[in-house]
Amino acid sequence: RPRRDGLVETDASCGAMADAFALARRCVLHLDLDSFFLAVHKRRDPTLPLESKPVVLYQFQDVICANRRAKALGVQKHMRPREARALVEPHGLVIHAFCRDWPGPRVRYGPYTAASREFFDALADALRAATGGGAAIERGSIDEAYVELAMMPQDPAAFCGRLRAAVEGATGLRVTVGCGPNKLLAKLASSAAKGTDAAVRVVDGGAAVDDLLAASPASRLPGLS
Repeated sequence: RPRRDGLVETDASCGAMADAFALARRCVLHLDLDSFFLAVHKRRDPTLPLESKPVVLYQFQDVICANRRAKALGVQKHMRPREARALVEPHGLVIHAFCRDWPGPRVRYGPYTAASREFFDALADALRAATGGGAAIERGSIDEAYVELAMMPQDPAAFCGRLRAAVEGATGLRVTVGCGPNKLLAKLASSAAKGTDAAVRVVDGGAAVDDLLAASPASRLPGLS
């Protein structure tokens, strides 16, 4: 209702309705590169058996990446390499991150950062082609990105599938995509899509949110272990 100072005052229910409508129209994507560090190694060594054997990658005394087969055997990030070896050998592999010999043996991050740049460049190109520039990209980490679209696509699953195909085609790296009304739900959706054929999960509507949260372990929530 109008006030004497010319502003318009709304009651709490109107504000809540406006917030709910804005949330419903918001669209956030989370793109995650699958087993990123191992995928970069496979680009250098195509014989690396990521699909057929458990494979673990570590730096110093810290496991930083494991493929699905290794995770199924109980390997977790930040586990000590000797603990991972006990779980995956003799049939699996435990390998060290790329190293350089000078000055002294150190992890060589160049191949990983180069692959990450390829990913973000390919994502930006694909979004420009799909939206005409109507999207914002936020770097989540070396191997994950958040994207906010101006509005939810008419067919979000098809949109995510095309985006995923474009990025994979440009980089050769497998990508999983989650879509939801905020960053948390988008990230949970991409986690739920890991290992599925489509590699895409869309959370659109209250029932879909309830189903996703019910199926997501608490350990996937940020800040919880």
